[in-house]
Amino acid sequence: MDNNVTRTIERLKTVGFTGLLALPPYSDEVVRSGRAKKKIGIWKEQESSDRLKIVVQAYRHYFLGIGRMYAMGFVIDSNDRTTDLTPEQIYEYS
Repeated sequence: MDNNVTRTIERLKTVGFTGLLALPPYSDEVVRSGRAKKKIGIWKEQESSDRLKIVVQAYRHYFLGIGRMYAMGFVIDSNDRTTDLTPEQIYEYS
């Protein structure tokens, strides 16, 4: 499941601070892999005028509200320097 998240993170890191600033606070899309459907959500939080936190979350629903969630993220500054988020920083998303 995390391949979708990893690819999305890698793509977003190439967009740069200015491009990410234009993203909405939350967006998602449903992707299919065979019969499985996953929702990929992108969260953007502006920590300060020159820092953004980006989290990519994947959710796969199994049955009656049971599912699996996985998230990764990074912080980017206005100079396009990125720092990966720790598990503690993304805990609320996974």
